[in-house]
Amino acid sequence: TAKKVLNQSKSSIDLTPDPAGKTPSPEPVKIETPRSHTPEQKAPPVK
Repeated sequence: TAKKVLNQSKSSIDLTPDPAGKTPSPEPVKIETPRSHTPEQKAPPVK
């Protein structure tokens, strides 16, 4: 039974990295863009 569970875990793990790996990629890129624009846009109006 342990071997069967490992086989099932490997199957779900193989499918998880595909969608999960694609999600974190676009997220950090979008978060970095607004962060860079936010400080620059907020700096001039504050002064």
